[in-house]
Amino acid sequence: MFSLRNWATPLTIGSFIISALSGIIIFFHINIGLVRPAHEWLSWFMILGVGLHMVLNWRSFKGYFKKPVPLAVIGVFVVLTIASLLPLNSGGGEGGNPRATSMKLMRLMESAPVSLVAEMAGTRPDALLEQLRAKGIQVDNTGQTVSDIAENNRQNPIQLLSVMLP
Repeated sequence: MFSLRNWATPLTIGSFIISALSGIIIFFHINIGLVRPAHEWLSWFMILGVGLHMVLNWRSFKGYFKKPVPLAVIGVFVVLTIASLLPLNSGGGEGGNPRATSMKLMRLMESAPVSLVAEMAGTRPDALLEQLRAKGIQVDNTGQTVSDIAENNRQNPIQLLSVMLP
């Protein structure tokens, strides 16, 4: 006969084993086998097991919300979870922070001379000069940086880049 009790706890224990071990391996940046996808995908079984375990033990589970110590521990983890979802401007971690990377790229583009921007855009520097002049932007030579041209023309460097890279 099928019983949820026969499945909930073993599912929770089994999925905890793979989630914990793969999490530790990922934490230490050891790249072996299918650890990362196993951690990401098989963690769903842990969610299922914990969910079933909660349903089966609902009365006991509710009791934790009436006691100060368990409630404080649960509260700490809720706060940590919320804090982990907040965006940070630090670069660290695998792949870094996309927003911080974008900002660094923009600063690099602003400090680049017209000749380099033209090369990245796949056009000739003199053609880019003509494109800028056609838009009424005063530019002396291809050695000028985007930020210098923007300052001389009282424009935002990002607006100037949008003219240079349509």
